[in-house]
Amino acid sequence: MKKIIPGFLSLILSISSVLSQSNFKEGYIITLEQDTISGWIDFRTDQTNARICRFRPTKDAAEKVYRPAEIAGYRFVQEGKYYVSRIIDIENKPDTVFLEFLIQGMRNLYYLFSDNEYFIFEKEDGTLLPVTKRPDQILENYKAKEDNRYKGVMSYLFQDCLPLSRQTARIRFDKGSMIMFAKKYHDRMCDTGEECIIFENDYKRSFIKFDYTFFTGVELNSAKLVNTDFPVMLSISPVVGAGLGISSPRLMKSLYFKMDASIGGISGVSNYIDDYLKYFRYEFSAIKYNLGAGLEYIYDKGKFRPAAGAGISFQGITNLKDTLKINYEVNDYTTPFYNLTTGVKTGLGFDYQVKNDQFIVVRIEFAAHKRKLSEITSFQLKLGYKL
Repeated sequence: MKKIIPGFLSLILSISSVLSQSNFKEGYIITLEQDTISGWIDFRTDQTNARICRFRPTKDAAEKVYRPAEIAGYRFVQEGKYYVSRIIDIENKPDTVFLEFLIQGMRNLYYLFSDNEYFIFEKEDGTLLPVTKRPDQILENYKAKEDNRYKGVMSYLFQDCLPLSRQTARIRFDKGSMIMFAKKYHDRMCDTGEECIIFENDYKRSFIKFDYTFFTGVELNSAKLVNTDFPVMLSISPVVGAGLGISSPRLMKSLYFKMDASIGGISGVSNYIDDYLKYFRYEFSAIKYNLGAGLEYIYDKGKFRPAAGAGISFQGITNLKDTLKINYEVNDYTTPFYNLTTGVKTGLGFDYQVKNDQFIVVRIEFAAHKRKLSEITSFQLKLGYKL
């Protein structure tokens, strides 16, 4: 099983890379003639958005791929993202890319993620001035050396506004700080009182999606005392639980990091007679809780959406009551069950869409936990509702 799980996770990642390469959102493209065409645009990572625009005139139509030189730009209606085609000189290499338009004002501000992050300021004559920050360096004493040269570059770029030029030493290298700095510059330098336009109006959004599942079901447990002649003990128990799914639609729309927890019961009775006609009987009952974490692939189209996942399982045993009898007399012994064990789990099932972001969830999951004295495997059938 330990060899199966990594292979299963690799299979899930492979399937996701093939099938989860779209995340279309409402938007429009801007042609070279400055006409706008409404439709649906694939909303991906900053690096991908800078290179291509996948466009559909309707949600189910065939997509057309536009490169930066083929259209003037594109914009998402709900996500606060606006991209324009520009020729930018990065490291003395001219390149035509889609720049994310952050703020339009006395000094326009753009953003580009290529091999590194760049904030690009546009002067009145149209000259584009990129500012970047290199990754931190780890020194011999394991201390991090931060690249702060961008602060000096910005001080030079904004020397026509000395009060702001002196504040660049405190500016952070992130969208929020750069947008606020460009806005302050506009407010100080604009004589007409006209407001600047902030296109990236929600720069704090991480574009991470969370969903919550509440479920009930039944669990079939199989308990085995290792290195003994006791037969396997089977029991069925109701379970209740909840789960959390985390995904990044811009990266892989159908791949989720899943965490869940459930609680139920486990019990069993087992007996045998040895070659010397001794009668052995073991019985137990306990509360069992399960914690899980792993990856799950859920097909993202249609009402009926198949799902498959795998990961790590943590199993806890509490309120354990057990006895060992030999010839009907209670014997002293070492309890074979552990308070907490780590195992592996796999699962299959489907989601059925009932509303836009609400689903009926059906899963069957298998988990295996083995320690020195005992082994517990379980099948869990779950019926839930995902929000």
